[in-house]
Amino acid sequence: MLRQDLAEAAFDAVIANGYGQSIEDIAAAIGISRATFFRYFGTKEDIVIAAMLGPVDIFAAAYTETSGSIWLRLRGAIQPVIERIEAEPDRMRARFQLVQSLPQLHAGLRKARQPQIEALAAMIEREGADPLGAHVFAVAAIAVLDQCWALWANGQQGAITDALDRAYAHLSDGDLKLRPPGQ
Repeated sequence: MLRQDLAEAAFDAVIANGYGQSIEDIAAAIGISRATFFRYFGTKEDIVIAAMLGPVDIFAAAYTETSGSIWLRLRGAIQPVIERIEAEPDRMRARFQLVQSLPQLHAGLRKARQPQIEALAAMIEREGADPLGAHVFAVAAIAVLDQCWALWANGQQGAITDALDRAYAHLSDGDLKLRPPGQ
């Protein structure tokens, strides 16, 4: 099994049996030894993050295959994540709810996103953007994904695709329509 396959299976075991279970229990549930677990992961947090993030370059191909404005291309870049969510909505909702429920996992996921942000920023810079602007756009793209995912996972949003499309429309417009006070 590859590291990603192990992370997926281990995270499913965590969802099924709770985050409080021991590493030995997780390893046994997925049919590996404790030593094999530690060959690939240092902590339970590592399996959660690996399963949530997937490969660092997950956004690269989708970004380069999408045309249009920077916002349209960034929206296209996160499409592989959205397809994964839509293919397994119950599984992905349970995963995100667990991450949100434990501050150390939520913080760990945010920190682990940095290589994805750097990869997106590098692609934008290669197109001629200044480093600050490239990083601002990359951070915003990941923040939009995480915010829409959180709202969707908590039942505050219908389809995640609709939420993302609306969020990116706000960014593309460069404006947020506000209701007049008192309405």
